[in-house]
Amino acid sequence: MVFNNRYGYCKRHLYLSEEYRKKVIEQRSQQKVYRIPKVSKKRQEELKSYSQIDLFNEMWDEMQKPRRCSVSGRRLDYLEGTDLWYSCFAHVLSKGSHSKLKLLKENIIIVHPDVHALYDQGTQRQREQHKNWNWDVLYLKREELLNKYGR
Repeated sequence: MVFNNRYGYCKRHLYLSEEYRKKVIEQRSQQKVYRIPKVSKKRQEELKSYSQIDLFNEMWDEMQKPRRCSVSGRRLDYLEGTDLWYSCFAHVLSKGSHSKLKLLKENIIIVHPDVHALYDQGTQRQREQHKNWNWDVLYLKREELLNKYGR
């Protein structure tokens, strides 16, 4: 076994050396720690809500009762307080390709979780199986947003 360092241990067992541990601790204490900057008051006012959950709560409270899905017509009130509640909020333009629109109210539509799943992961053929659902609501909104904010 060859020891290529002054600590007397191979590469895999350097951690056993007291001298090496002190050196590592010293190096780590000198590293700068990245801190997440706080959102300024001005920026908070611009955003109005700085998390999706805040935005979802605000939109939910603004929605007329009884809350119904605009695509399927299903009731949504029973989903409040469940894990499925977050799935009621569908981004018309995806967060991946339009990340700047993630917190924009007009990019979010409140729908039943089944509608959300079909819109995001379903195929056109699967959507067509639900003939009584009004998919035009989502398609027209998507076209409107693409024209307004670009593709």
